[in-house]
Amino acid sequence: MLLQGKKKRVKRNGEREIVYNVYKFMKSEPQVGITIPLPKMQKRVAEATRVSRKTLCRVLKEGENVETGVTQWHFQLCKTSAQKFALKVS
Repeated sequence: MLLQGKKKRVKRNGEREIVYNVYKFMKSEPQVGITIPLPKMQKRVAEATRVSRKTLCRVLKEGENVETGVTQWHFQLCKTSAQKFALKVS
């Protein structure tokens, strides 16, 4: 299955890192074999992207909310510590 539509540039460092992590994960599979069974999709995605399962579940829930129209916003960016501190001070 190919994704259709315009090609999107990967702009943020975090996005670039995720793409690289997924590439490394998939590149290693032919040499070491499939270490996480294919039906365990959430575990495979968490390992490939190097995010925790909890973070993955939050992202999946947010994505489902966007797709079903529960939320009109796109994916939210996490606030950095400096942004959180600035909000508390204000």
